[in-house]
Amino acid sequence: MNNLIVACETLKDEVYKSLEITKCNFPVLWLDSKYHLDTTNLKLRLQYEINCHEGFDNILLVYGNCGNAVVGLEATTANLILPNTEDCISMILKKNNSAIRCFNNAYFLTGGWLESSIGLYSEFEYCCKKYGIKKTNYIFGEMLKMYNKLILIDNGTYCLDKYKAKAEMLSKLLNLELAVENGYIDIILKLFTGQWDDDFIKVKKGNSIKLEDFRIVTGNKANFFDDIGMYKNDQK
Repeated sequence: MNNLIVACETLKDEVYKSLEITKCNFPVLWLDSKYHLDTTNLKLRLQYEINCHEGFDNILLVYGNCGNAVVGLEATTANLILPNTEDCISMILKKNNSAIRCFNNAYFLTGGWLESSIGLYSEFEYCCKKYGIKKTNYIFGEMLKMYNKLILIDNGTYCLDKYKAKAEMLSKLLNLELAVENGYIDIILKLFTGQWDDDFIKVKKGNSIKLEDFRIVTGNKANFFDDIGMYKNDQK
C-alpha cells in the first residue's frame, strides 16, 4: 500500500513513536497547530493537501472530528482513513477496543500541547508579557472557570518529568489540581498498520466525510455529534 500520513505537529511524539514501533516508512506531512484556532482554516488546509497529493492509495489523517473540521472533506485523490474520535485527546485516551474514558471538568495537557505556540503554557506566557500577571490571572480564571483540574497524559512517547514540571507550574498559576493519567497510542498504531476496524472512518475515493460517520463510544453508550461539534446520547 502506498500511503501518506497527514498529522498535526502537536502529535509529533506520538506519530514518531508509532512509526518506530511499526517500522512504517510512509511519508509524513505535518500541519501547523495554529490551524486549530479556526476549524474553517483547518478544513481548507486539509482539503488543499488532499487535492495536491496524488499517487497514493490512502491518505491517513491523524485527526479526529476536531470541531467538525474534517466533516465535508472530499477524498479527491485517494481513500481517506481517520480515527473515529472527537479530537486528538480522545485519540490518545482510547485503548484498543475499549470505550473512551470520561473525565469531568478536566483540561488535558500533552507534551506536544505544552510545546505548542497555541498551547496553554505559551498562551499564559504571552498574556503575562502583554497584560501583566494580575490581568492574566483574571483572563485565565474566566476562560478556565468550568475546569477544576489539569490532566497531563502519559503515553510513553515523551519525557514525562520534563513536561510534568511545566504542568505543575501551570497548575499553581491557575490554581487547578494536577493529575497524571495514562494515555495510549493504540489507535495510531492501528492506523499505520492497516487495522481499520470500527475505530476508524474509511472514505473511498470520490466520496466525502459525513457528520454521521462519527460515532464515539463513551462508557456503555454510543454517542454522535450534533452540528456544533458537541456530542449527545444516541437513544436509538
